[in-house]
Amino acid sequence: MQTVLVVEDEAIIAMDLAFSIEAMGYRVIGPASNCEEACRLARLDYPDLLLMDISILGPVDGIDTARTIKQERDTPVVFLTAEADARTRSRAEAVGARAFLSKPCSPDQMQSVLEKALA
Repeated sequence: MQTVLVVEDEAIIAMDLAFSIEAMGYRVIGPASNCEEACRLARLDYPDLLLMDISILGPVDGIDTARTIKQERDTPVVFLTAEADARTRSRAEAVGARAFLSKPCSPDQMQSVLEKALA
């Protein structure tokens, strides 16, 4: 079973994401709400995919968190964000983003993006 590390700092959104992803047949790791927690979980369980909110708790954002995790293991990343300005998108693409999901997203949109990112 493929695993998805969910990194989202809003607890209700994180729980909803986890529920939806599990209903799609994936195993969820986390959720994590900050860089330190996400990196720890990634080292413990080596996820197949990172579902990473760009704005997370703490001084390190989701883009830099993904970069840190990818330095240790080249894990595909899908960014989840309400912020999609050109600078943010460019930074995320430089990390190797497989896709972007805008908040809020439907379970169908998420499933399609996750399947493509893991293919």
